[in-house]
Amino acid sequence: MTRYGEGHKERTHRAIVDVATSALRTEGIEGARVADMMRNAGLTHGGFYTHFGSKDDLVAEACGAGVVAARESIVGVASRATPQARVRAVLDAYLTGARRDGAGCTLATLGGEIARQPRKVRARFSRELANSLEAIAPLMDGMDEEHRVDQVLAMLASMVGAMMLARAVSDRALSDRILDVGRRAIGGAVAQVGRRETTPE
Repeated sequence: MTRYGEGHKERTHRAIVDVATSALRTEGIEGARVADMMRNAGLTHGGFYTHFGSKDDLVAEACGAGVVAARESIVGVASRATPQARVRAVLDAYLTGARRDGAGCTLATLGGEIARQPRKVRARFSRELANSLEAIAPLMDGMDEEHRVDQVLAMLASMVGAMMLARAVSDRALSDRILDVGRRAIGGAVAQVGRRETTPE
């Protein structure tokens, strides 16, 4: 019997999740096959059940990992910008042609599919999204402190929606326009979240 060193199972598990996270973004949840993901991780199909009880378990973990990766990317961009420039920096980094044309992020590529997945998948996605709001909000010093979490939610929802539209349309000029309008408009819209409407005297 082959003996593996300490941490081998954890590293293998992580490798499967990494491959699955990428595969789900490019092929979709229904299109990604367990056998293919295991092969791409350099493993046999039979070894899958050593790590996961079902494909849904893997999808839940991979979707969660994808949200964490998006969160870490946003936190990294925001941390490198000055407080007043952080919203603009995040928008400029996220709403790009390169991100649209690449594998993209889990939020934009799988959001529609996740809505139709079993409860365990949606619960993991929901938990990591909530964690993301709490992790990003403290960095946004330029936002209204009282409404900062809501403003981050508005920013994320608007960015992801713009990216989903930009990826969906077949007209490249229209797609570029969606990204450009998103970069210019979302920052101003986010600033309005939480402000009380004032009635003229």
